[in-house]
Amino acid sequence: MESETDPIEVPAPVRKRRPRKPKPEEPVFHETDENPLPPETGALEFPEGLAAEWPVEPGRSIKDHSVLILTLAFVLFLISQAADLSQSANALHWQARNLDRQVEGLDATKSNLVALVQQRQILVDQSQRVTSSYNELLNDLIRLAETDTDARAVVEKFQIKSAGGTPGASLPASDPSQKK
Repeated sequence: MESETDPIEVPAPVRKRRPRKPKPEEPVFHETDENPLPPETGALEFPEGLAAEWPVEPGRSIKDHSVLILTLAFVLFLISQAADLSQSANALHWQARNLDRQVEGLDATKSNLVALVQQRQILVDQSQRVTSSYNELLNDLIRLAETDTDARAVVEKFQIKSAGGTPGASLPASDPSQKK
């Protein structure tokens, strides 16, 4: 017969209780029915032993200190806002400097692009001159092919045609008996 307890289960450790602090026999402050503030002064009256330990001067009210605390908090708030504005101003100056650098870079890139376009324009003009001279040469060759058999052979071999015309339209019918 098996036991009801698990042989592997470890019993929980016994918790010891700490001793409690003894309660003070006599309360520090006694509740009384009388008003703690005298009606004529508006200030607290302190017992003889407590007056020396209390941080508030006997003639001052708590309201004076609360206004001081609120004033200090407001001043700290204003200082933090000024620091935040200073950081924001620094960030804006940084962005403005970066924007100026980017504008300078774009201006330099634009001037480089204009220079490259001018250089390429020179090459385009040169290629147009070469193309027009080749066109003139080929037109002269086609005109020469009308009278010269060697020129005609070159035109037929390379199938040179006039711009806008059909091949051989400007050439007369070839006659094999005409050879130089």
